[in-house]
Amino acid sequence: MTARTVKGTMDFYEDAFYRVAPQQLTAERQEAEVKLIVRALELPPGARLLDLGCGYGRHAILLAQRGYAVTGLDLSRTSLRVARRSAREAGLRVRWLRRDMRDVPPADYFQAAICMGAFGVLETDEEDAKALAAVRRALQPGGRFLLDHKNREW
Repeated sequence: MTARTVKGTMDFYEDAFYRVAPQQLTAERQEAEVKLIVRALELPPGARLLDLGCGYGRHAILLAQRGYAVTGLDLSRTSLRVARRSAREAGLRVRWLRRDMRDVPPADYFQAAICMGAFGVLETDEEDAKALAAVRRALQPGGRFLLDHKNREW
C-alpha cells in the first residue's frame, strides 16, 4: 500500500465518514446487525471478540453491552477517540487498539472476530490476504470470523 493511498483512505475515515455514517447506519440497523453477529457466530457469554476496523465502535459497544469481552481495532485516531468516549459514557469496558488490520495481536486469543464494512480498503488482494491471515492467527482453534464486504466496483 502506498503512502498516498493510506493517506487518502485515512482522510476519508478521519473526516467525511462521520458526515455520512449517521444517516446510513441507524440504531435499528446496528441492532439488527448485532443480533445477526451473535446468532451467526454462536457466541458464548463472555466470549473474547475482535472487532476489526471497529470505526467509532458501533458494533463493539453494543456487543460489550451484551457482556462480550470486546477488542476494537482501527487505524483511525478520530474513530477511536469517538469510540472511547462512547464506551466511557455508557460505562463499558472495551479494549481499543490503534493498529493496521494486518497487525492483529495476540495469537490464539479471540474466540471470534468480525469485520463489518471495513474490509477491502487495502490496495491489493495480497494486502487483503495479509489481513485475513492476521485474523486467522488471532483466533483460537475453531474460532469464527464474520466478514461483511461490499463489492469494490459496486
